[in-house]
Amino acid sequence: MPWILIQTVSFAVGLTGLLLIIAGLVGRRAGPGVRCRSCGYDVEAIADEQDACPECGSSITSKRGTVTGARVRRKGLVSAGAVLLVPSMAVGWYVSSIIQPVAARPSWLMAAELWIGPTSENTELARELNRRWRGGELAGFSRHALVDWGLSAWNGAHETRNFEHASVVWFAMASGELSDAQTDRFVEQILIDIGDDSSTARQKVAVAVAEDFGTAVRPRLEAALDEPELRDAAIGLLLNDVRNVPNQRLTSAAIESLAHQAGGADTGPALDRLPISLEARRAVRYLTHHASICAPALRSALASKNDQRRLLAALALTADEDATDASAIGVAVASAFEPNEVPGDAVLATRAILRAGQAAAKAAAGRATNASARQRLAELTNAFGRGGLPPSLERLAGPLPWQEAERRPASLVPVP
Repeated sequence: MPWILIQTVSFAVGLTGLLLIIAGLVGRRAGPGVRCRSCGYDVEAIADEQDACPECGSSITSKRGTVTGARVRRKGLVSAGAVLLVPSMAVGWYVSSIIQPVAARPSWLMAAELWIGPTSENTELARELNRRWRGGELAGFSRHALVDWGLSAWNGAHETRNFEHASVVWFAMASGELSDAQTDRFVEQILIDIGDDSSTARQKVAVAVAEDFGTAVRPRLEAALDEPELRDAAIGLLLNDVRNVPNQRLTSAAIESLAHQAGGADTGPALDRLPISLEARRAVRYLTHHASICAPALRSALASKNDQRRLLAALALTADEDATDASAIGVAVASAFEPNEVPGDAVLATRAILRAGQAAAKAAAGRATNASARQRLAELTNAFGRGGLPPSLERLAGPLPWQEAERRPASLVPVP
């Protein structure tokens, strides 16, 4: 179907109608009388006596200062122009926006639709414009309209945020199209969505988008560590990406998160029979990955009064492989072998001992006061003395499921 021909004819007819309307509204001069060219005031009676128009002050002595006759609009031209313009616009819009396939539509028209109504209903148009942008075929107004469409979903209270919007924003960020203020506002809304328990769907989208953006949004996430209402969400995202190299603030946040305990009906099945929170699991995995960098902070945490923080810090410190830490690790986890009301912490303490070595087992045994705890630690010490761990203990010496790097599928919608 000759889309270009139909659009060209519609445009030509519409332009003709617009020119007729303009000509009709401008009109033509008719009738006698000398008038000021600037304001139309009748100066015929005073043209020989004054140099300036008494109405607007413009000069009326020169030939260009006055005109003859009053301007009269031509209603016939206006009506004829309207008859041509309105139908041609309707036909052009219907063909270009309804019948014509999206891939064949002009970029400026799709961008105009996004500009007028930046809602999730324009997803197909935005996907096509995004494809053209990545192919180097989009510029100017069309590009700005597409970026505004992507950002509007995150700034609007009633918009449905999805991966299509995120894909546009991501490419705009990578292309240097976003200002620092726009980037900060985008990340801030992600953090707000993560902390909003009223919409699980939005939380999942926000987490996935933030993880895909990775280090590109890290400066804003680190700034949020100083904002109480956004801090928890920012810590979770920063710790969930082990590629984030620790600094002092992030390390401190991770150490604090070790003591975050789960509770309530939403805790779910506990890994290793230890009901600790997702925040604590992220923290110990992150600190384990960066144990050599975070070792000083982890050593300080071994003296914490919080049992869970002390236990998990010891577990993470075993990844540093510094033999001088073994005794301190054993002392830190010794209390976990004593009878208590927390299920699973003895298993984690056993893991820490097995990974730290025989020196840790001896140090823990020296601190144990309960008979069953001393027996368990003696078994671990003897296991090391036999020159090899049995299969059951060898398995416990491995990393925890939540210490291993998580595999995340790509979330942003691929552009063909």
